[in-house]
Amino acid sequence: MTNGSSSGAFGWLGNVNNLLTTFGAIVAAIAATFSAINKAAIERVDSKVKDLTFREQKEKLSATFADVFLKTVLPDPQIKENPKHVQALLSILNIIAQASASGTGDSDAKARAIMPMHLALLMGQPGGLAAMDVDYRYVDDWVALALADDSHTIRVTAIQALTGICQKALRAGRLDVVSKGVEAVNELLALIPEDQATVRAPAVAARSQLASFITKQHQLLDAAQLPDGDRRTAENVKSEVRAALGEAQAVAQATKSTLQATYAKLEDSTKPADVKQAATVKSNIAQIDAALKTAAQVTVEKAVETAKVNTPNAPTGTDPIQSAISRIIPDLASENADKRHKARSDLALFGQSAVKLLLQEVEKRAQKNSEPDYRTRLGVALALQSMRQPVVLDTWDAYWVVSLIRSNDDNTRDATAEFLMNLESDASVRNCFDALEATIVGSWARNITPDTDSRDPGKPFPAFALEIAKRWQQILRQSKAKADWTETLRTLDSLIERASKSPSVPTVKALVSPP
Repeated sequence: MTNGSSSGAFGWLGNVNNLLTTFGAIVAAIAATFSAINKAAIERVDSKVKDLTFREQKEKLSATFADVFLKTVLPDPQIKENPKHVQALLSILNIIAQASASGTGDSDAKARAIMPMHLALLMGQPGGLAAMDVDYRYVDDWVALALADDSHTIRVTAIQALTGICQKALRAGRLDVVSKGVEAVNELLALIPEDQATVRAPAVAARSQLASFITKQHQLLDAAQLPDGDRRTAENVKSEVRAALGEAQAVAQATKSTLQATYAKLEDSTKPADVKQAATVKSNIAQIDAALKTAAQVTVEKAVETAKVNTPNAPTGTDPIQSAISRIIPDLASENADKRHKARSDLALFGQSAVKLLLQEVEKRAQKNSEPDYRTRLGVALALQSMRQPVVLDTWDAYWVVSLIRSNDDNTRDATAEFLMNLESDASVRNCFDALEATIVGSWARNITPDTDSRDPGKPFPAFALEIAKRWQQILRQSKAKADWTETLRTLDSLIERASKSPSVPTVKALVSPP
């Protein structure tokens, strides 16, 4: 054999080896993703191709590669009934067409590599998709497929895969991949309408988890670098990554609120379609709630870490979490909208730890109506609304939460009402109910005109409301737990005194038995 022939033979064998290696890697990835694939059948392909001529070998390999999917993967009921079944079929047939049209019997190696990823994307397999692109070589290609597709479900799958890829890349110090992945996540999410909360929810939850991971593992982001040849500045890219996910938790909180409102409309329905949708919405809420729980833990940990660094000589006993909350609260009144929004989101993540400090701020601003006062009350209401339940409110807390209902601002009242409706703690519900009764009925006694009839025939509503308020006043004063009702009694005393002086309210001479 001549040197040229030897060189050609070695080149031929090398090509075959590369082709088989590529094929074997893809088969392994597919087997991990689709349990229905008959691995034994795939392995038999490897032995059969050895008997073919070079051109026949490569053409046959491409055809057999596609045949595995046509005969084993696509007939699977889960895949066959998928609306993207035809698109998956076209992707596979493309492999055969390339081999048949090629003068050498080749199908494109990139097409073969992307095809199983495309199937994973179409069939909602984010874990398999991320596992197959271990070297981040084809991210641009399958992200482009998700961007171009008309299916929001596919975009959700891509976002979920990207969040896993970004975490893996961050551990590997690949700032370029993290930057690309975060940008793609935002682009894909932007294509899913905000009014489709049940579709967006899994993607929003995944994005929230990614934001929490990057915040928690900030040292990894600090250490990550760009590859040689990338002309961007690493520090600028890191800042862009942080900014791109800066409102991830606020988006998650807003999505959860939307889902809760949707669930409230569906939960009492007995219609099969509503029952099914309610179950989906409930599952969506659980996903986002889990993401927000992680975000809350990270926020608290970061607050403690920051406090230790910034105040190393703080007095013993100083609570770093309370110190962090106190530093954030002033931002609720900031003239900068982004700063206000971030403060609301961050304070919500502190949950129960922030409740007292937030309501103390409401107390400080009682009877004040400047622009900072309005912004602060709105910020407190929105932070409370976004908190994970259960939130526990004592009688003092309940009084100041209910006071927000009296705000002149619709948004503050609406957010407060949403918070009150979502309360899960029995004690909180009772305390807020009592505060609402005392405040609202006492106010009715003072403000509603005598022309409004009550449920008692012939008795004007102001007189009726004042009578009921005095009943509660007497009951609470005689209660064994009178000390727990100090704030409520103080409110009732004030309202009753003012209402009794109104010329439109007849004197209530006698008290009847409690309602």
